[in-house]
Amino acid sequence: MSSSRLLPAAALLLLLTGCGFQPLYGDHSAGGGTVSHELANVAIPIIPDRIGQMVRNELIDTMTPHGQPGAPSYVLRVQLKEASETQTLRFDSTASRVRYTLRAQFQLLAGDQLISDGNARSVVSYDLPSASGYYYTSVAAQREAEQQAALDVAQQIKTRVAVLIAKRASGNP
Repeated sequence: MSSSRLLPAAALLLLLTGCGFQPLYGDHSAGGGTVSHELANVAIPIIPDRIGQMVRNELIDTMTPHGQPGAPSYVLRVQLKEASETQTLRFDSTASRVRYTLRAQFQLLAGDQLISDGNARSVVSYDLPSASGYYYTSVAAQREAEQQAALDVAQQIKTRVAVLIAKRASGNP
């Protein structure tokens, strides 16, 4: 790297250090590197319905990859609401595009104490085929939208929980 590029990069790093920026994960992360360890101590109860199972599975895969903890420090409760609405219509008044919205309300508990609660939302649109004989294509498009929304909502929840845990570990309520 040339010295003309190195100087702005070094200045940017100094600015980030000065503003209090800390990585969330890793050895030098906020909370002393305990965020990943603490995320593994979060129990995630069953979330009803198929979409709830998808969100829960993604949360377990990303937060507790070694399975549910035996003695969890935290419990993450999640409630989901789904909605679908037509975005565009064809000349024959049939839907050609659908907007699928997945909303999640979550609570992070330590024992019986509520640490924090929050919301996550994902909106995904998908096209419907014009011919009536493509039923399975419609179902596949809907399932793909649901899967994408579930992954997005789970990632939002995981990030927010990680930030909350990092703040608690560093002494910031």
